[in-house]
Amino acid sequence: MEIIETIFENYKASYNEETPQNEEQIVGFEAFNRILEKLFPSDSSENYQKQHQIFDSTVSYARASEKAGFVVGFKMAMNIMRECRE
Repeated sequence: MEIIETIFENYKASYNEETPQNEEQIVGFEAFNRILEKLFPSDSSENYQKQHQIFDSTVSYARASEKAGFVVGFKMAMNIMRECRE
């Protein structure tokens, strides 16, 4: 598993830690930012910090999910290749 995770990290590094986004992801990200601004207007440092805490938590969760999905997909591809060899 460590090798698969290293492959994933190298892939991410090739994009400067950012996976290319599609249009749907960009729209969702913008909607998320609008909701955060409504809930915690950045007119105070306390609200601004709350926005960043929520954003950082969300990004961390998304990256962990992306990595988990990559590992599962990689394993599935390897299993398919093994089956094709036999």
